[in-house]
Amino acid sequence: MCEDHVDPVEIVLGDNLGYVDIASQLLTNYRCNVRSVSFSTFTAPWGIHAPPSNVGGAITFTFFAMLRGQCYFQDQTQSEPVRLKAGDIFLFRNDCENTLKDNPQSSTIQLLDILTEELVESQLGLTLGGGGKATRMMIGFFVFKQGEALRLLKILPRYIHVHGDKGRLPSEAVEVIHQINDEIVSKRAGWKSASDYMTRALLVKVMRHYELQQRGEHSPEYNQVMQDPEIFQALKSLHKQPGLNWTVSSLAEEVGMSRSAFAARFQQCMDQTPMAYLHEIRMHWACSLLRDESIGIKRIAMQLGYSSDASFSSAFKRWAGKSPGQFRKSRDLSPEHQSNLYLRVLIDGE
Repeated sequence: MCEDHVDPVEIVLGDNLGYVDIASQLLTNYRCNVRSVSFSTFTAPWGIHAPPSNVGGAITFTFFAMLRGQCYFQDQTQSEPVRLKAGDIFLFRNDCENTLKDNPQSSTIQLLDILTEELVESQLGLTLGGGGKATRMMIGFFVFKQGEALRLLKILPRYIHVHGDKGRLPSEAVEVIHQINDEIVSKRAGWKSASDYMTRALLVKVMRHYELQQRGEHSPEYNQVMQDPEIFQALKSLHKQPGLNWTVSSLAEEVGMSRSAFAARFQQCMDQTPMAYLHEIRMHWACSLLRDESIGIKRIAMQLGYSSDASFSSAFKRWAGKSPGQFRKSRDLSPEHQSNLYLRVLIDGE
């Protein structure tokens, strides 16, 4: 093989790219840390008051998979509680105070009064309440660095509520949940990594199911980006082929708008320019690809649209504060380091 020949790295997605695919890319490429997946049982009467967990420079999404019983969720953005019943899956942005109760009239205890580091690390879940009717659920948290989460917030609705079918969870979620539970209970070698990967997969399945439920509807839960067909098409194009030689003009032509109108509307929706957004996509793809040491830096540079590995390395260093080679060797890539970095985010915000 010729020395200058570089095999491309396949990162192009299919033609039917949707918001689930974009969110999945962000979950893959951004620093998403799965924290404290557990299976908890509450018996009536019970209630928990939780503080916002966007602390320590991180933003958290929380999800519930309802296995048995029912409960009521409410945060400061809602005038009425949301009823969650067996078979439902609920994902929400955990950036304000919220309560979870068996009954809207039940009193609450503070989550931080009962949540310990040992409980978080064991992932065995909570058991509390008055001994009455039982509610059992899977609870998990996805923690993102704040700057990265801001991009995800533009794609995800504030709440994702997947309704169960006659008390049953969506079929494609059931097997994954059973596997996660098996890993947590058995605690075999590598159980945390295995449960984390499966939890990310579960989140993608939940978003896919939600998109199918919402298809053809203009749900008020969808963010501005989801309701703007031209800007969403531009996002799809950028995520689908981040290595193309995109310009503001070519993107505007792609979606059938004038350059000035497109640039203004993209800025309004995304709080940044199209080229700045493309740069972020490329840099996060670079971080993801650098985790695989079998992929050379020159291959990564070519696939991400850079004319040379030198120009890519220079852009990456300005963005990350270190060269691609230094980044590849750093502890930042270690799952153990990520876990330690956010170990106490959900407990005391350190």
